[in-house]
Parts: sequence; C-alpha cells; structure tokens
Amino acid sequence: MGFGGGGGAQLTNHVHDNTPLQGGPLNFNNTTIGGMNSGDLTYSDGVALQQLAIGAPNDQIRVSAGNIPEYFTPAAASATWTELAAVSVTNSALSSGTITAMTQLDVWIKSANTASQNTAMTFNNTASSYNNNQWVDSTLATAAGTSEIPIYGGNTSNETFIHMSIFNPSSGVIGYTWTGSNFSDGAGGTPLYLAGNGYSYGSQVTRIDRTLYGGSAQNQTGRMVVFGAN
Repeated sequence: MGFGGGGGAQLTNHVHDNTPLQGGPLNFNNTTIGGMNSGDLTYSDGVALQQLAIGAPNDQIRVSAGNIPEYFTPAAASATWTELAAVSVTNSALSSGTITAMTQLDVWIKSANTASQNTAMTFNNTASSYNNNQWVDSTLATAAGTSEIPIYGGNTSNETFIHMSIFNPSSGVIGYTWTGSNFSDGAGGTPLYLAGNGYSYGSQVTRIDRTLYGGSAQNQTGRMVVFGAN
C-alpha cells in the first residue's frame, strides 16, 4: 500500500540524520545562496547556523561570554616609541632640531667637542631654571649654574657617550636622569662613569641641544638620536 493512503505512490528514499543521499557533503565553495557579504563567517550557536558579519580592519576574533565568536578592536599599546630625531654633525652644533612634543623622551648621544671644554645640555635652546645633581665615578661633583645641565667631560681628546631619559609633561615639572662614559677612542684609558639627575620648570621639551659648558662655542662632532612616547 502506498504511503499516501491511496493510489500507488511510494515513499521516496530518505534518512533521519545528516547522511547525504547523493553527491557527498555540501560544498560551500562559490555557492551564491547564502545571502552573505564579503568576509562574513558562519558559526553554530548550538541550534542552527548563524552569520558573523565581517569586522573592521585590524579587528580580531574572540569568544564572547555566550560562547560564540565576535569581533573586537584590540587596545592600543600603552607606549609606542617613535624616532623623533637622528642627527649627525661634524664641527657644528649638535641639536635634535624641533621634535614632536611627547611625554617621554629617550636620548642617545655620542660625540666629542671641537674645543677643549666640558659638556652641557639645554632644552628648547634656552637658558632655563635647571636644578641638577651630578656624579663623576660615584663622587658628587659640583653642578654650578642653573642655566644648563652640566655633564662632565667631552673635550677634544675625550669623547662622551650619554643616555638621557626625560619625563616631559605638557605642563609642570620636567624631570631627567642621565648616565654616560667619558673615554678616549683607541687610547686604552679607563673611562669615567658619569651620572646625574635634575628637573626644570621650563616649557615642554621640543628641542634638545648638546652644548659646551659655560656658554662656549657649540661645536661638536658626533650623533644624537631621540625617541618619544606618550
């Protein structure tokens, strides 16, 4: 007797699970019946297939509290260092030039003076109210004057390497520390260890100059690299 209860019709072959009758599993490649946009994804919510719309550029996928995938925008890095200046000079003033104002500055200098004079540094090419402590080989050294940051050494026979870190807010106290070595290239002498710290109430630093101590001619031969971050 036919399945329909009358006539001679027969029940067609069928199954009650996901076993394909013919042709193998469904091939999604190049199908146009999904109604999806470019980049969209599909996932199961445990009951049926669902569509996940494509996220924004550089978004990432994570598992939500509901145990389904979702796009999210990752948080930006808290501090990304950017090169603000890379300057080399020969018998000239060694200056970063005008740099982007950032709240953290990392300064690297290697240079020798072209006049026999100790080294100093200034911010924004101005004499400001600098307050300094300075050590030479772990001995507290005189840091006379408040119009510059005095750094021992760096004359014509002794090249100086300096690393300075600057806390550089848009207003308020500018704080800085530095370390360095004073040495003679190829002479085999023992280098002096230099260190110091200080602060000023000047404007936010947008320029760094390596000068000669006491307002002498500003001629050096060397290189300065400055990095910044917010």
